[in-house]
Amino acid sequence: MADLVAMGAEQGKKVMLLGGKAATAERATAVVRSQYSGVSVEQDPGAVDIRQETKAEKQRVMGKIRAFKPDMLFVGYGAPWQEQWIADNRLELSKIGVKIVMGVGGAFAMIAGTLKRAPVWMREAGLEWLWRLVQEPWRWKRQARLFTYWGMVGRELFRVY
Repeated sequence: MADLVAMGAEQGKKVMLLGGKAATAERATAVVRSQYSGVSVEQDPGAVDIRQETKAEKQRVMGKIRAFKPDMLFVGYGAPWQEQWIADNRLELSKIGVKIVMGVGGAFAMIAGTLKRAPVWMREAGLEWLWRLVQEPWRWKRQARLFTYWGMVGRELFRVY
């Protein structure tokens, strides 16, 4: 996300942050504004509970997106809700002219400074998930599902070959 925002700042693009915990998303927006002066940025909290987004909430959010016309939209509703929201709204976002839409998970918290990034060696080794698990132990159930997933992938690979 940071790399895309930096690139957008060089090109004078518009960026919108959607979702995230209110104080965290507001802080992330302020950080983006201060660190990337060439980018125009807006933020919206989105639905109160994305699992039960109301018609009024969706209309309000889409109205704000339509009015701002961001080039990039970063959605911080958490997995899997952010991906589902993006899939459900991709056609309308495309019609509005949003070129990049990305689910960002904890990126708002990392930008805001409320969640520390993994050391570079862990990121390069693909272990940022482990770093987040140590910082947020409540994630263990979600992370445990990864082992089931990789087991299914492995079985499928052996079945094919």
